[in-house]
Amino acid sequence: MSRVPTLRAVLDRAEGQVNSHKWRQLCEKLEAGLARPLASQVLDDPIMIRRALVEQLRSEGASAGTIQALSQCFMGIIRRAAVDGLLPAPPEGPWTRTWQSVLDFAGQKNGVKALARSLAAWATERHLEPREVDIEQLRKWMDMFVIKEQSLRVVKDVLAKWLRLPLDHGALQSDEVRSERLRRRAMNGTVQVE
Repeated sequence: MSRVPTLRAVLDRAEGQVNSHKWRQLCEKLEAGLARPLASQVLDDPIMIRRALVEQLRSEGASAGTIQALSQCFMGIIRRAAVDGLLPAPPEGPWTRTWQSVLDFAGQKNGVKALARSLAAWATERHLEPREVDIEQLRKWMDMFVIKEQSLRVVKDVLAKWLRLPLDHGALQSDEVRSERLRRRAMNGTVQVE
């Protein structure tokens, strides 16, 4: 990518796609935390900018819930910008080796790779392996990071092909998947198999 957009350009593009009150609050806190206009901040280090946002909120005595909500809102906007091709995918790892297999399977297409990276990081934080992700959890991930419906279909397709199973509740309750879950739990010592 020859030119990285300004933070203002990315935020403006997200206006109307996220909660308007949260969007205005995010813009205000980012500008205060960076101590300069958003239009002058080249968006080449989203993690550093998120850190400045969190530090600003903490200095103002914001609650843990507010800090988390605005931090997630910011990263959702960044991930959407990455999916839209405005930015390289932000660093989000680490993830498990199994999720790395899914990422390798997703291929090199920027949009698909960025979405898969986001899902892998989200699922790893919740100790979910690919076989344990169902439609309901995909929708929670989608809602948290403001993912479009068509992008959800892309990720669902990648997971279904990687699993070699349709990604629906019936498939996730199949004997094959149940046996695999039981085997893993037995190996972890959380269940006994006779």
